[in-house]
Amino acid sequence: MASNLPQLCLDEIFVNLAADTVSLFSCLKVNRHWCRAAVKTLWRDPLSLKSRRKLSYPLALCLDDEDKRQQSEKLLYKQPLFRYLAFIKTLDLPLLVSATIGADFGDLNFNKAEANLPLVKAILHKKVTGDDHGVLTTLNLDFMVSTVKEQRFLNRRFSIKASNFTADDSYILFNLPNAWISLSNLRSLTVCDKNSFQILCLASQISPNISELYISLYVENEILNNKELCGISSLLPLLQSWPQLSILSFAEGVNRPWDHTMMIADDFLIGLAKFLPPNTFEHLILDAKFSFTASALAKFYETIEAKIRRISLQKAHRLQDEHLEIFCIHAEKGLIELDISSSKCISEEALSEALIFIPVIHLNLEEPTTDYDSDPNYDTEWQDQYNDFEETYGPLDFLDLL
Repeated sequence: MASNLPQLCLDEIFVNLAADTVSLFSCLKVNRHWCRAAVKTLWRDPLSLKSRRKLSYPLALCLDDEDKRQQSEKLLYKQPLFRYLAFIKTLDLPLLVSATIGADFGDLNFNKAEANLPLVKAILHKKVTGDDHGVLTTLNLDFMVSTVKEQRFLNRRFSIKASNFTADDSYILFNLPNAWISLSNLRSLTVCDKNSFQILCLASQISPNISELYISLYVENEILNNKELCGISSLLPLLQSWPQLSILSFAEGVNRPWDHTMMIADDFLIGLAKFLPPNTFEHLILDAKFSFTASALAKFYETIEAKIRRISLQKAHRLQDEHLEIFCIHAEKGLIELDISSSKCISEEALSEALIFIPVIHLNLEEPTTDYDSDPNYDTEWQDQYNDFEETYGPLDFLDLL
């Protein structure tokens, strides 16, 4: 009978249902055997669920007594049905912050529009330092928030300041006790340029199996005048610490436009070629307003040892026909897809010729729209969400606290 299937069979079934949370919830109710098996899959990435705010209570029950006491004495007398933290394989700091908004268990008197940062820190520390709380495979420490919705929802509406995280080294996680165990099998890591160097230095020693690395760029343009690319070039030698690296992303943060000079972009691109591991890259993402020259791109290909299958230069709007020609010349190095969506200077003739060498090229020959404010539905959508929130919790000040 299905109710008596071996654990390995159930695990295989539930892994294939990972994206179907409704079915997984139904599986919880079959019997105890199915419940114990299904809950592991359901809690692999619970913060991705829309109902993530309901998770703060069961996660708080998984904390040590001292952390529970700081939240509420009531938590001391309750135990979780399962060790939920042990099942989590994907941990996303922005979403965890979002899940704790208004999380008040009776003693702290949190505003309903305020994130419970002490609870966030306690959950992160318990997951990383706990002896029996499993290993992580995906970690997002981009405290500047990596999506449009979360960025506006957290930083503007809920008084989340970057200084809350930059001033506290405990959010780095890699420097915590037992981090060498819980983060040893990390496959995907996301950081932002405000804390990337310290995190990646530690990750290079603790997490040797990282295959996906995402670095979000947030530093404002005026800070970059006559300076290196916000110190990002200092990260390049660290890339050789991960021989299995197959996806590398340097992408500008939400609503943080970049406009670098050619000299900075050229130096960065050539430096990147020197330190990429000599393996086959599935995807190289440079989604910022880089303005590198065609000669720098040629030098990049002459220097690089890795084969890159997909390249994304989605926001590099100054690419010209000569750039596309260089991509074609070096297409034999494995390039099968090129995203230059916002390039304004590519001709139709050059595009037609390039498609002979590169199977897939994304290019919008119409005038691109890269500014969120130019989207008429964008502000309307967020204004509706703000209005709904104010109807429930009352008016709040619109503060941009970054």
